[in-house]
Amino acid sequence: MTEGDLESRLLALRASLQATTAEAHSLAEAAA
Repeated sequence: MTEGDLESRLLALRASLQATTAEAHSLAEAAA
């Protein structure tokens, strides 16, 4: 595994986390 592979995987993970966080926020607002 190269450094580029790790970096792209980290970016994908971060994007996934941000999407999950945004979804959680919208769910919380909908429930409020």
